[in-house]
Amino acid sequence: PSPYVLCVLKESRGQKAGFVGGDVLLQVAGRPVSESVASFDKAYSQARTEAAKKREALRVKVKHTNGATETLAVRIPPLGIQRSRNSRREGGADGVS
Repeated sequence: PSPYVLCVLKESRGQKAGFVGGDVLLQVAGRPVSESVASFDKAYSQARTEAAKKREALRVKVKHTNGATETLAVRIPPLGIQRSRNSRREGGADGVS
């Protein structure tokens, strides 16, 4: 099965971008998402780093639970800005887990 969004933290970058629980991840930065969690994690990390370097939003294509597909733009902070210590425990840097 494809990776999907389990939950989204209120007022997180993920929620502001439009992610909701149950969204299936189809593409990250225009590249198809792998079903392997390890491959997805690596591809997501690389795309996130590229977006941060370019100071661009990270574009993620999702399929919502109602069947509609949408490309969402997640604002990524520039490199060098630290995330909170609890960000991983609280759903990752973008508020999506």
